[in-house]
Amino acid sequence: MKSEFIKKEGYKVLYTLDVPYQAEKIVKENNSITGYVNNKPIWQFPNISNMADFVLEDGETFDNHEEEKRLLDLEMAIVDILGGGF
Repeated sequence: MKSEFIKKEGYKVLYTLDVPYQAEKIVKENNSITGYVNNKPIWQFPNISNMADFVLEDGETFDNHEEEKRLLDLEMAIVDILGGGF
């Protein structure tokens, strides 16, 4: 089923129509899936009508966008407290 490709270390893999898409984080929301590298979106599947067409590699789980946003907000607050900035 899955084609041969070189998986990047630390990346997750999402398959759709047997095509692999890699990203450090893969976030599934209501009807979309987005792949992120360095907290920046690199690909997205919007308006998905059938989520069953999208499968993560065995043993992998989708990331939680709200948790990622909360952690980024926390990091920014710590930097502000310490007197730095992004």
